[in-house]
Amino acid sequence: MLFRFSDRVSRIIDTSYAVGSKPGVHLNERPDSPPAGRKISFFFIKMLHTVQHFYEKDKKSTMLPQAVCVSSGETPGLINHRVSRVIDRRANKHTMKTYRLSAAGRRTTLLLLVGALAIWAFALWSFSSTLSVSYNPLNFWATLRTSIEQGLTISQIIPALLMLVLIVATPLLLWNLLEEWAAGYTPTAAGLRFESLGVQVTYPWPAISAVRRVDADSDEPLDELLISGDHTQQIRNPVLRFLHAQAYGRYKLPIYAGIEARDELLAAIQERIGHAQPVDAAAAHT
Repeated sequence: MLFRFSDRVSRIIDTSYAVGSKPGVHLNERPDSPPAGRKISFFFIKMLHTVQHFYEKDKKSTMLPQAVCVSSGETPGLINHRVSRVIDRRANKHTMKTYRLSAAGRRTTLLLLVGALAIWAFALWSFSSTLSVSYNPLNFWATLRTSIEQGLTISQIIPALLMLVLIVATPLLLWNLLEEWAAGYTPTAAGLRFESLGVQVTYPWPAISAVRRVDADSDEPLDELLISGDHTQQIRNPVLRFLHAQAYGRYKLPIYAGIEARDELLAAIQERIGHAQPVDAAAAHT
């Protein structure tokens, strides 16, 4: 037992763990009594082993990726490849910027939405009062038939037709404004991605033939992209496909005046398609 303790103590002295001990003097040769010396040596050895255990654990937790890959059996090149691939993904994600309406553009669109709702409510009320019809689903056709049988004058027919057009067209206008509210343009390597309210269409760069200025004299000019080919088939929902097509058309895509950093977006599009300046609509027609 004494030789085992002396071996352990000498090993600890060689690794400079026994601080303040004299060279060549073992713990079992201290002037204490043999039982006390053995208890003290055992206590210090156990404490030093505990400290060494926590030191090794802390060292493993702070190891660099190269050391971790060696301990796990992976090569440093594989780890570096994974790290570089993650960095590349983050860089690509950072460079793919999405352009949306600015705060001022959202306020303008909100005012237009409120105005469109007010017009729609007025059209519903005017149509009902002109023809004396009820919007109750059970009584609508009966009251309309009664009005027709009583005879309608010109002063009733013309306002009723105008209000009917507003009743049908205003919800489409509301959809257009809502789609503009949530519109987002993202230049990607594959093309220009447009997304809004469940609609997502990617227009390849070769399919964008030109950038056309709709109204150059306006304070907030509107530009539109001329598209070759119908790419609305990417929208799987037929209702959303119809609403998107009636709002923008199948061969045009507007770049709204309220888009934040709009000039930067136009510059990125023109750089990709190879056009230095947008084409004016008046010049294009002449």
